[in-house]
Formats: sequence, C-alpha cells, structure tokens
Amino acid sequence: MPRHRCCSRPAEKSAPAPWTSTIERAIHCSGVCNGTAWAAGKCCRRGGPRATAGEVSVKSRAEGGFTLVEVMVALAVVALALPALLFTLHQQLDGTGYLRDKTHAQLVAGNKLSELRLLQQVRGGLFRGSDSGVSQMVGRDWAWELRTEDTAVQGFQRVEIRVYAGEEAEGSPLHTLVAFLADLDAPAAAEVPGAG
Repeated sequence: MPRHRCCSRPAEKSAPAPWTSTIERAIHCSGVCNGTAWAAGKCCRRGGPRATAGEVSVKSRAEGGFTLVEVMVALAVVALALPALLFTLHQQLDGTGYLRDKTHAQLVAGNKLSELRLLQQVRGGLFRGSDSGVSQMVGRDWAWELRTEDTAVQGFQRVEIRVYAGEEAEGSPLHTLVAFLADLDAPAAAEVPGAG
C-alpha cells in the first residue's frame, strides 16, 4: 500500500466522488511535515488533530478578512471623526496662542507700571495725564495706552494701562492693568487747609 510522503502510516486511496469526476484534489498539509495527501485521506499533521479535505480547503469567516461594507463603514466613521478631531486641535492651538499673547501683554503692562514708579522716584511726584507708545517684547511690537486720574483720596492716583497686540491700539486690549500709586511727597490730609 502506498504511504504518505510526510508520515509512515499507509495512505488510504479511495475512489473519487461522482461530482469530482476523475480529478483527485491534493491537499497541502500544514504543520511540521510539508507533504500532501489525497482529498479523501487525512492530512498528516504531527501534534494536532488530523484535518479532512473539506476542513482544510474551506476558509473560515474569521480568516476571510473584511467585507466591502465593513470597510466602507469604517471609512465613514473615520471621515466623520477626523474633521472633529482637527477642529478640536485647531481650537487648542488658538487657545494656546491667545494665552501666550495675553501673558506677554501682562509683562508689557507690568514693565510700564515699573517705569512709572521709577519716574515717580526720579521726579519726586506722580505722572499726570495720558501717554501712549509701542514697546518691543519677544520680537513683537505691543501698543500701550496709559491714563492717570486723581482719586477721592488725596495723594493717590489711579493708573490704567491697556496693552494691544501690534503697533496700533485698535480693538479691545489684550490686557488692562489697573493700579493705584501714592504720592509720598503730598501733604497729609490734616495739613491741607480746609480738610478735616
């Protein structure tokens, strides 16, 4: 009796099924031995169950891959999710840029207030009126406006500094700093004639 090429057990050769006519199909054995067996016989596989011709030749649904409908549904989900994700990313980048600009505007306003305090010490009095100009910080121009006004308390002055992005003070300011400065050389309320 003829033997399988991959194992020592005798091969069972049977008559072909009527629907296959005289053609006998060979099955590629999987596993350790790389032989073939007849369609009616068992495939030689060491260490595992023996597979029949029908079991080997028919692929299961899990091995077949994705259908066209499944691929189209997956693409539709990606097509809907991707723009929303990009929009969210764009908003986060815009928010980060705005916070960066606002932080720089706060620094420009703080610098102008420090200049006013130094000017007060040098002059021996408070700056009165308004002023505007352009400062440079982090390689950009920042327009600023400064206004001072007297308060109800003598010797105190309200200072408002507005900072804008760019060279022109247009639109709403990125940052507005309000501070109060005291004129240390001003007479006390008891010394002012008519006070008290």
